Amino acid sequence: MSNKFKNLYVLGDSLSDIGAFTGVLSNLSCASGVKFDAPFYKNRSFSNGPVAVEYVAQYLNLKEFKPGWSYSFFNKEYEQQGQNYAVSYATAAKCSSFLYSYFFNKFCLANQLDALIKHNSDIGEEDLVLITIGGNDVMLAYTCENNQTQEAILNQATNEICNVLKVLSQHDVKHVVVTNAPNIGLIPAFNKNKEASKLAMELTNSFNEKLANGLEKIKKDYPNLKVKQLDLYSKTNDLIDEYKNNGLNYQDACISDVADGINGFTDIVSTLFDLIVKGKLESHYNPGCSKEVMENYFFFDFFHPTEEPHKQLGNDICELIKV
Repeated sequence: MSNKFKNLYVLGDSLSDIGAFTGVLSNLSCASGVKFDAPFYKNRSFSNGPVAVEYVAQYLNLKEFKPGWSYSFFNKEYEQQGQNYAVSYATAAKCSSFLYSYFFNKFCLANQLDALIKHNSDIGEEDLVLITIGGNDVMLAYTCENNQTQEAILNQATNEICNVLKVLSQHDVKHVVVTNAPNIGLIPAFNKNKEASKLAMELTNSFNEKLANGLEKIKKDYPNLKVKQLDLYSKTNDLIDEYKNNGLNYQDACISDVADGINGFTDIVSTLFDLIVKGKLESHYNPGCSKEVMENYFFFDFFHPTEEPHKQLGNDICELIKV
């Protein structure tokens, strides 16, 4: 289509990461660079094909759409100007754990926005901003021991998303798409454990309800900001039902990579060390899956979807921004 928007800017996590995570680690690596082994798409995304936002960029016929970042590590600055500032493992809320405090918080939602504005100071009403974040916040809340801490994380996460919208409005941005969190209880990291799945689903619903309420208030307080919401929760539920009804695999992870469960999500020090020292992320196909049958799987690994769900979600975003 003809360019409806001058630029597409993205803030988010691994569902939208097109190379920021590998780029950031390459800055720190002892190897010549960091890449993911096959079947990771272009050796940089947690899927076997383009992620959803890449279909949106293609639809908008943009001249440039590359990853960007800006951070400091041991008093040294690293940055790359881009349009997509989504980084794998990123959260909206800041986490107090050791690894997040010293590393991943550098790429939290607020810091992604700071980098975006630093590199693209002319951002404004001709641009579209897409915010896809929240799943990692739900998973971090799951790891907490009490309800009060869980709610505090989810409250902070949704408040941070709303704060980002306020800042974007101050920069004359008019067009924003925000996705809620997919049903975390259905991902392979949780779906084999009934109790774990139930809690993850409850936390997802809590996050999404808080986000919906926050977005309604933003719409009232900032009428010039046209916020559209993609219901990622319902969309992924429908897609999983479609896979189930068609006799396809809707529960299992096709490959094992960073982690086989939620404990791996919170304890990835050794994985990061291997990535920085060796420069690559190794993976293997799980029993029953292979390159030839991956298209029959909804889940690429224990957390992320395969190419076809990303394509469907990308198309849904394109339909949303048509109107």
